[in-house]
Amino acid sequence: KISNKISHEYLLICLKAISSKFEENSHGAGLKNVASVSILKEIKIYCPTLVEQEKIVSKIEELEKQILQAKAIIDNSKQQKKDILDKYLK
Repeated sequence: KISNKISHEYLLICLKAISSKFEENSHGAGLKNVASVSILKEIKIYCPTLVEQEKIVSKIEELEKQILQAKAIIDNSKQQKKDILDKYLK
């Protein structure tokens, strides 16, 4: 059960941020990307006030939106480059 002192969105962001630690320390053939209990017990999640969590979530969501927009611009630029090269180098 998730405490009422931590928002679901904030917890999800924290877990995504530390997921690489899960993957680095997972092993065995049973479940992929599942770390041992000892590794899971080591993980600490900072728990600011709910107001601060909302601010963090809002900022992270804003940054993720900017990242998606930047990726779209890069993809479009790659296609434009390809189109120009195809046009002039054929």
